[in-house]
Amino acid sequence: MAHESTGLPDLPGRYKRDGCSPGSVREREGHLVAGWPVTMLRLRFCGVYMPLHKLHKVHRVTGLLLTTNECGDDRVDIIDPGGSGNELTRGMIRVEMLRARQDGSMLLQGQEWDEGDLRQWPQTWLCCPDRAGIDPALELMGSWLNRQYAAAKAAIERPVKRWPYV
Repeated sequence: MAHESTGLPDLPGRYKRDGCSPGSVREREGHLVAGWPVTMLRLRFCGVYMPLHKLHKVHRVTGLLLTTNECGDDRVDIIDPGGSGNELTRGMIRVEMLRARQDGSMLLQGQEWDEGDLRQWPQTWLCCPDRAGIDPALELMGSWLNRQYAAAKAAIERPVKRWPYV
């Protein structure tokens, strides 16, 4: 199924509950069937794109990408492929696919919440069918990521004009 507005394919790993209870054996089995094997790398920290040299040090998560629909919004999570149903990452809500490549890699963008569900920020995930695909896909975006980080850092470091003390 394609997104009507973008022409991109639908988000992979789509799961429809079909009346089974949350956390039930039937639901966990459905997750395993629907889940899409993936290695994921977060490209942002608190909403800011990280530069290439920092992203090489960020932990990559391997599991099953699971897409669900909550209250009309798509949500994605990476879950344990072993069948426990445990989430391996904080999920993203209001997710859309930005890019999809022939090799199966894709960029997903949405909103991510902190651990306390107090603050949220934009997040982008780079997802590849296997761990080996992450570095080549990152290299293609390297200069763009570095420019985004430099611009965000410059905005933070600009001196603030202050009124002179009287």
